[in-house]
Amino acid sequence: MSRDCGGQGLCGKCRVQTPDLPVLEADRRVLGDTLCARGWRLGCQHAVRPDTADGDEVAQAHIAGTGVTERTGSTPRLAALDIGTTTVVLALLDDTGTVVKELAWGNPQRAWGADVLSRIDHFASMPPDLIRTLIEPHLQGIDRLVITGNTVMTHLWLGTDPAPLARVPFTIPHPDPVITRYGSRQEIVCAPFAPYVGADIRTGLQEVLAADHAESFLYMDLGTNGELGWYDRGTLTLCSTACGPALEGAGISIGMAALPEALVHVYHEQDRWHGHTAGDVPAQGVCGSGLISWIDALRQADLVTPAGKLKGCPPVEGLQLTQKDIRMFQLAKGALQAGWQLLVPDPAQVEEVWIAGGFSLGLDADACIRLGLFHPAWRGKIRFCGNMALKGACRQVMAEDAMPGDGLTARVLELEKDTRFPLAFARAMSLQEAAA
Repeated sequence: MSRDCGGQGLCGKCRVQTPDLPVLEADRRVLGDTLCARGWRLGCQHAVRPDTADGDEVAQAHIAGTGVTERTGSTPRLAALDIGTTTVVLALLDDTGTVVKELAWGNPQRAWGADVLSRIDHFASMPPDLIRTLIEPHLQGIDRLVITGNTVMTHLWLGTDPAPLARVPFTIPHPDPVITRYGSRQEIVCAPFAPYVGADIRTGLQEVLAADHAESFLYMDLGTNGELGWYDRGTLTLCSTACGPALEGAGISIGMAALPEALVHVYHEQDRWHGHTAGDVPAQGVCGSGLISWIDALRQADLVTPAGKLKGCPPVEGLQLTQKDIRMFQLAKGALQAGWQLLVPDPAQVEEVWIAGGFSLGLDADACIRLGLFHPAWRGKIRFCGNMALKGACRQVMAEDAMPGDGLTARVLELEKDTRFPLAFARAMSLQEAAA
């Protein structure tokens, strides 16, 4: 059950159809009288009875990882784990470094909130081994495990209170790699760069630096905590932007992970609105890439103004976006655009743009440019590369010596202290191409 608000009865994502339950004030406030009359209730506000079941089937999201689901004929001995705020992805490798199996789940910590600050607030009440319990059945016979993820997620994995990450002076309890043993298995937690520039961008950048890359490139890991890296001829500058969960489908009224039932593409043709789902099945919601596609289509149809005012939203497979959904996207888009505008001195100087993140492979570059997520000067330079953090962790688990970029020093641009950020953020909320 999804509870983006941490069980406070605010988001409505936990709704279940159980007409026998009494209608609470929270049910009416969030769901409205019509849905309540149809038997819908907020699951987080009602006690669970033994005969009560959630009608939603548990399904594995389509997460862009290494590109391998399962390969037979090899015995896995090594593993790499990417702990994201929204999703958890595990890759199992044989002794040659070949990925033989990949598994993905929704992060079970989402029951305590959709963002890292909610997880920090609920540290004391959250079971410490949620993710280990999830993956441990798949780690039998594994000799070494490398863990990457944002700084809050890696600290929660270690069982360390991440509260210092959320209060001044924003210190990191574990600033260096942490090597432990779990039974006979060696476990390595990769080091972050800064409180909100985590190990995931480190392993992702290591993967880029090991590949054929331009002399100057921009690396963007799109997720709840958008992390950006500007590499210019050996110099690396980093920042993080609080995008929030909208780009991953959370916090949206009909948002969901990229399950088969999620809309991934919406378009308007011959006075009709059409939508395609990830699994070519009837739609039940919209994922992050579908949200971008839908808002872009509404903009082109002049149903959303550059300021984000929603004039109307014709149903697509019975689903509609709300004004609040548009605003949630604007907040995410504004944070991301303001981040790269302050990070990169001149967007035209960028020779290559690497777009990483679990849903990046489903994005439409032209739609992103039209909405201002990416700069128009980057047309033809964008490389959608999937879960680079996981790929880098797979490379790390095989490394006998130093990894590419291990000795690379980085300057961190702290946007929360940058006096230019508020104005840049406000301007970046406009839904139109970024200024040339």
